[in-house]
Amino acid sequence: MLLFGFTIITFAFMLTPFFDSARTAGIMGSFAVNIMSWLYFIQVFVSNADSLAFWFVSLISSSCYALAMDKVRSLPLILSY
Repeated sequence: MLLFGFTIITFAFMLTPFFDSARTAGIMGSFAVNIMSWLYFIQVFVSNADSLAFWFVSLISSSCYALAMDKVRSLPLILSY
């Protein structure tokens, strides 16, 4: 989660030269992160997706985070009290 936070912060810094106001950059940045995270849904719900496509989608930080959270969610609970 820390590394994902770092990538989102650097993405926000990357977007600032393209916009005049901080409000516009914030809106467009959040919109871009949401669009990039939707690539996760394409990879999961397409039945014939190969592993090479997962590797390319994993290079995008928000899609990679969504794939990692899906893998963590599907793991069985190892620790029992």
